[in-house]
Amino acid sequence: MSVDNFAGFTEIASCEIPELATRARHFRHGRTGADAVFLLNADAAQTFAISFRTPSADSTGVAHVLEHCVLSGSRAYPAEKPFAELLKGSLQSYLNASTFADFTIYPVASPHPTDFRNLVDVYLDAVFFPLLTEECFRREAWHLAADGTPQGVVLNEMRGMCASPVYLLADQARRSLFRTGPFSHAYGGDPDRITDLTHAAMTRFHRAHYHPSNALAAYSGVDDIQGELPRLDRIFSQFERCAPHLTPTGQVITAPRTLAISHAEAGPSRLALNWAFPAPDSRLTELACDILCEALVGQPFAPLRRGLIDGGHGTDVTEGRYCDDTWPPRLSIQLAGADADSTEGLLAVMRETMERLLQDGFDRHTLAGALNAVEFRNRDRSSRKRPHVVGLLLDVAKGWRLGRDPLHGLGFAPELAELRAKPAGFFEEMLKTHLLENPRFTLVALTPAAGTRKAPMRRPSDAVADDPAPQPKPRAAACIPRLALSDLSPGLVEDPMTVDQMGEVPVLLHQRQTNGLVYVDLALDLRGLPDLSCAALFARVLLRSGTARRSARDMANRIGAETGGLSCEVISAPLATGKGDATRLVLRGRALAEDAPSLFGIFGELLSEWQIPEPPYLSEIVRSEINRVRAQILPKAHEFLDRRLRRHDNAAEQTDGLTYLQFLHDFWSLIRRDPDQARQHLRESHAALACRKRLAIGITSGTSGAADLRRGAERLVGLVPAGAFIETPTCVAFPAHSEGFIVPGEANFVGMAVTPAASEALRPAALAVGLKYLETGWIRQKLREEGGAYGALCRGDLPGRPITFLSYRDPHILRSLDVFAAAGQQLERRISRDDLTRAIIATIGRLDRPLSPQESGLKALTDWLAGWSGERRAAFRAEVLATVGDDVQNIGKALIDAGKSAHIVLFGSKEVLSSALDQRPDLFEIRNLPGE
Repeated sequence: MSVDNFAGFTEIASCEIPELATRARHFRHGRTGADAVFLLNADAAQTFAISFRTPSADSTGVAHVLEHCVLSGSRAYPAEKPFAELLKGSLQSYLNASTFADFTIYPVASPHPTDFRNLVDVYLDAVFFPLLTEECFRREAWHLAADGTPQGVVLNEMRGMCASPVYLLADQARRSLFRTGPFSHAYGGDPDRITDLTHAAMTRFHRAHYHPSNALAAYSGVDDIQGELPRLDRIFSQFERCAPHLTPTGQVITAPRTLAISHAEAGPSRLALNWAFPAPDSRLTELACDILCEALVGQPFAPLRRGLIDGGHGTDVTEGRYCDDTWPPRLSIQLAGADADSTEGLLAVMRETMERLLQDGFDRHTLAGALNAVEFRNRDRSSRKRPHVVGLLLDVAKGWRLGRDPLHGLGFAPELAELRAKPAGFFEEMLKTHLLENPRFTLVALTPAAGTRKAPMRRPSDAVADDPAPQPKPRAAACIPRLALSDLSPGLVEDPMTVDQMGEVPVLLHQRQTNGLVYVDLALDLRGLPDLSCAALFARVLLRSGTARRSARDMANRIGAETGGLSCEVISAPLATGKGDATRLVLRGRALAEDAPSLFGIFGELLSEWQIPEPPYLSEIVRSEINRVRAQILPKAHEFLDRRLRRHDNAAEQTDGLTYLQFLHDFWSLIRRDPDQARQHLRESHAALACRKRLAIGITSGTSGAADLRRGAERLVGLVPAGAFIETPTCVAFPAHSEGFIVPGEANFVGMAVTPAASEALRPAALAVGLKYLETGWIRQKLREEGGAYGALCRGDLPGRPITFLSYRDPHILRSLDVFAAAGQQLERRISRDDLTRAIIATIGRLDRPLSPQESGLKALTDWLAGWSGERRAAFRAEVLATVGDDVQNIGKALIDAGKSAHIVLFGSKEVLSSALDQRPDLFEIRNLPGE
């Protein structure tokens, strides 16, 4: 242990993590015992996270409510809503908080040093010295609305979450393994129990858990240790040491059990198979557990996955992964389309599969793919919700919250090398001890309760109706530190990029620090295709198919063993000319730098030698795709609203929206009715898309090996058929009327689109600034702070194209539509100079936001295809900075005019939608979701 002191801290450990290009240093505060970790790396954004051990004692969601309330005013920053103020005028690249069953983490990030210090100052004061007013509690937790029903931001959030059968099953699967302790509760809050929470109980919870002795401060991309530690010491030294709240394990079940629950969605039953593992004693054991789960069920042709599907015990395995969010960790397997009334055969197949593996061993290709998958998850910890560096800080907190070395969960290369060298039988023995002979097992069945709906929450007997929150005070924003326009950097900082022309194919080489990975994107032009939905399905079938040389299983094994996996998505970006979109189907892959030739070869073989699957396997792929899309509807409802509202000029609705879901159901029926015709449609998509004239390639890698990557790309281009760019007129019929789709649960999702006419008075930069002001200011205030919605968004790119207003997990429909309709008037009144400045800064923050290597590579390719050169981006940025009040006022006038022909799409229960129509007849038409 080092004896050097750093402003009240002592360094107790440091290590190099070469596989992450990071040096980690661990400090401990002498007075309180608080931990501080610095990950020294070249990340473009400086990131900070403060974490607390907050084990849940019940299902009232106290830790979750507290997470919301601490960001609503503090001793040094007594504003009504500091979090909202930071959103308005910061360059933040990440600003959030997350509650888990036994800890809460508050991460912030910014590429600007002054902005970063401001964010950290506000967050530190917020968590240690919050105001925690009763008004805030009523707004964020619950209060009684005028009609006597409970409302609140967290309450509405959890109502929306619990409406999703995917969330319900995952929540019950976790809780089923624990009889007591934090993991046995609904830590986000059970909607039926949130109203049991009191303001006094929340403040007691804060006093008990939000203390430096129970805290971890973690930094990434910040090398000013001598500056940050004194800042922490000034806060921490105001406290005395106390005992930390280490996570109690709770009582884990000791014998198998079966549970049955129901949900209101009229759909297939779902099952979850769950095991609580023995507590891992080392990093190597943790990684081995992850690999075991991946080999058993995670890989496309993993033995248990195939056994369950081929045995007819489910149409799809929608999840099968190692879960380290509990202690001990666990394996959870979820099946869609299962028969909840006949599980004996399923359990027999499960046991037979494991016994056969004990006798014959895992296939070496399956194990190789599992090892590879785990390595890539550790090299790139980004997800849909958070960037890689926040994932790193989350893993630091996961080990620390158990009282372990916070650096424990970062490294992985030496352990994976050791696991690759393990003798035959190592993973089979783990399979025996951790799964086959493990009595800590549950089976949870989730069955539909069609036609039923949970009764509205009752009014608590001791509650009185109240006002959720007062209007914000005039001094609210004045105390929050903020940037000035003069603090902003003069221009964009862009990564090096070169463009080569290989015959008819442009190849972009984009250089970034990638932790030894290479990312390859193949963009196929979708212009002139008669059916974009079929093209999107073709891509997803392609990536799960075989070729003339390899079966689907062999190709999946090769992909697993030689790459980090393949995926696809459709991107649509407005052309820089303002005339149309650049719409591409992108096939995406990643590999270790030394395996890049294999990645190019796999892509080339798939495009040139693809073999369409036989009808039974094709039907399975389509059913899996239906399950994927349906599972996303409630968690990402605002995205589905946005796609639907933009359906006329955006390919997303046809390739990943409700139109695509309807196509999938129709195509699945076609396979059963006429499999030859279904397969012919996919062949036609292949013939049209696998064409050099439609292809552009983007490569993102480190600074070395460029020549080898160019050669790999050249070989790939040679494998892709020359083809012909044939355009067929596209004609897709969409309903002209507004729509309200029936979804389960008690939360609504509201969307409105208006399309201002393009004119010289409407500057695109001003549109971006005006919408940012609405999203972070006025609309957020009206919908979230006053209306109780969980969130609201405003989206638009160019005049003459749809602008969408969206709310999610919203207790209202008509009230929110009225707010959206009044947005133009708010801008037309002319916003204040202060609000304009903050909106400009927030818009610049979005433009300058650092991206992960994978994201930045795709964006570089997309921008190039759409004609957004560095000069054009710089010019647009300069126009944002030059925006004045008149510009935004013009946007408001245009929104008012366009609002006369607004289009509406809603998600809500049948009762809520019908009630809205009773008040405003003919506002929209009620429809069922596709497939219901």
